[in-house]
Amino acid sequence: MSVEKILDRVYLVDTHGLGFERCIGAYLIKDEKTALIDVGYASSINNLLAGIKVAGVDPSSIDYIILTHIHLDHAGAVGKLVRISKKALVKAHPRAIKHLIDPSRLISSVREVYGAKADRFGEVLPVDGDRVEGVVDEEEVELGSLTLRLHLTPGHAPHHISAQLIEEKALFCGDALSMRIPSFEHDIPQTPPPSYIHEQAVQSIKRFMELDVEVVLRPHYGSMRIYPGFFNDQIALLDWWRSLVHETIVEKSERSFESVLKSYLERVGEKETPPFIEENLRVSFDGMVKYLERAGLI
Repeated sequence: MSVEKILDRVYLVDTHGLGFERCIGAYLIKDEKTALIDVGYASSINNLLAGIKVAGVDPSSIDYIILTHIHLDHAGAVGKLVRISKKALVKAHPRAIKHLIDPSRLISSVREVYGAKADRFGEVLPVDGDRVEGVVDEEEVELGSLTLRLHLTPGHAPHHISAQLIEEKALFCGDALSMRIPSFEHDIPQTPPPSYIHEQAVQSIKRFMELDVEVVLRPHYGSMRIYPGFFNDQIALLDWWRSLVHETIVEKSERSFESVLKSYLERVGEKETPPFIEENLRVSFDGMVKYLERAGLI
């Protein structure tokens, strides 16, 4: 089981989601109270539980489960986990609450995107309403000597939040920033269906510029010390991706992921991508197409 100590009291647990190594992570914060940022797929909960134990925490003792959003690679295991972490309070975007209590529409939406592949994600169980609490923008969760400040950061999804660990100047960004996994050292835009909104995604990144942060902690995957202009580069990547998808469809009259993938590989100087990355690029392509359609741009 892969568990990395990222900061003094922060551990990265590799959930090995769908069998992929170092692609889908959860973050455990150990203080007087413990908090878990994201939980991975329902199908990988045993890996999550094993990792929490390796980090020295009894899963039943977790105080807070904080979901950056409710896409199943981040929140799919929460219904199972709360049955083990019996005192944990789940914190999520207010728009996510109804889907955690009754995940039927969420499951249906996932099946529309992934079809039969959705079976890989595992059984998504509901969470009792008294175990879930909606996040207020910029509210703080006191863990002891550490403080989490929670921010509403829609765009990637309407129910997206990010968590700032004040004392460590660290940002748990969820999918508000790009994906960058160790086996493919290039940034991947994250613009999935059904509800990606480009303008909101850009505005959320601009909010990050106002925060006192030096480190970003990605679920996909790991920690990175930011450099001057990092957040501007993240916005530029989203703008480039939007333009690429738009031009491919409008100017080339192609609604072809393969054409967009070829252009992406040319940009990063690679001949191919790992399967996990190609699948995520395809999902991001579909999400950007849906955004452009809703915006009346194609």
